[in-house]
Amino acid sequence: MGTRPRSILPLLLALAACGSPPRAAREPANARALDGAWAVEFVLESPLLPGHMPPHRTLRGRLALLRNAALADQADLAGRPTHSGSYATRFGPFGFEIDGGRGVPALEARVTPGDSVEITLQPGDPAAVRMQGLLAGDSVAGTWMYDHYRGGAASGRFVMRRR
Repeated sequence: MGTRPRSILPLLLALAACGSPPRAAREPANARALDGAWAVEFVLESPLLPGHMPPHRTLRGRLALLRNAALADQADLAGRPTHSGSYATRFGPFGFEIDGGRGVPALEARVTPGDSVEITLQPGDPAAVRMQGLLAGDSVAGTWMYDHYRGGAASGRFVMRRR
């Protein structure tokens, strides 16, 4: 019995060496730039129902993003997510709402070495809000889209600023 643990030790060491690549190899060098709390402003440019522009065309909310190297690939993003988090934004004034039926509003995000940012609010939900923008210092600016699987889409611009 005394020899068995020694024979397993090289196998365990080999398996550990074959594990996932180091965190630095999986995330871009600029991934830390997206960490933290953000204020976000959404501007509606194309309403869910054509010709029915709601009276409120600007919404404000908050996002919290944390690096998470353990995330799996997600169909809504062009590559592996680098961040997960939560958001506090109600889209009701734009004529739709997202919640994914979960207790906590969730998001997944990705930053690339070229400072492109992709964020999906309620990932995995067919009626999610998808955001694409460019990171510049302490802000991200870009476009967002809500595409409902039963028909209808809304879109516009957004600006995120670090809080």
